[in-house]
Amino acid sequence: MSWSLRISNGDLVLDGAAFGTVANENKLVQDFRHYLLTHMGSDPDYVAYGSLLDGGTKPNGQYVESVINEDNWATARLRIESEIRRVGTQYQRQQIERAKRDRDRYNKSTLTLGEVLASINEIAFSQLADALYVTVFISSGRNNQSVVELQLAPVITR
Repeated sequence: MSWSLRISNGDLVLDGAAFGTVANENKLVQDFRHYLLTHMGSDPDYVAYGSLLDGGTKPNGQYVESVINEDNWATARLRIESEIRRVGTQYQRQQIERAKRDRDRYNKSTLTLGEVLASINEIAFSQLADALYVTVFISSGRNNQSVVELQLAPVITR
C-alpha cells in the first residue's frame, strides 16, 4: 500500500501533530489532479511530467500556449478533453511501469486497486464568470467512481 501527503489549496495538511496522508481513491484523485495542474516542463528531472492545460514546454523544448487562451469554445473544449485523456494514458503507463518494477523488486505490487486509474469515464465543463470548471469522472481499480475537479482561470495575454 502506498500513500501521499495530503494537500489542500497547495499546502500540506496537519492531522494532529503529524502530516495528514491520503490513500486509495483519495490518493488517486489528489495525485491525478496534481499531474493535471502541473505545467509540463516545470520539473527538470521529469520533463514529460505534467500537462499542457495551462501551457508548458514539451520534452522536445517546444513551448505550448495555455488552452485557456483559446477564443473558440469548441476548440478549447476539444483541446482540454484531449489533454486530460493524454495525461490519463500517461498516468496509467507510469502505474504499469511501477507495478512491473515492484514485482521485480518486492515480488508484489505496492499499488492498491484503489489508487489505480482504471478509466476516465466522462469530462464535464461549466463556466462561472471568467472561470472554467472541468469535472473529470474517473474509476479506480476497485471500480469506485471518483471526481477530480479543476478550476481553470483565464490567462490574460493581450
